[in-house]
Amino acid sequence: MDFEKLKELRNVGFNREVGIVTAAISEGYARVEVEIGPQHVNPIGSVHGGVLFTIADTTAGAAATSRGRYMTTMSSSMNFLRPA
Repeated sequence: MDFEKLKELRNVGFNREVGIVTAAISEGYARVEVEIGPQHVNPIGSVHGGVLFTIADTTAGAAATSRGRYMTTMSSSMNFLRPA
């Protein structure tokens, strides 16, 4: 699999709008990054839970796709214990 091409494909659309960049990808592994800015915070000043979930979902989808098939996550959940 051409991981550089896959990395490029992951850095468009929604990911680009949020600022998420797929920094590394290999078989069964992905690492994404986002520089947190004022557009990512909630009214109390912490990172919005939707941004955190988006990072987790994007990373999971990228790692799954790295096995050679295009796929999306089907179901997931996140429990927030304290502000990030």
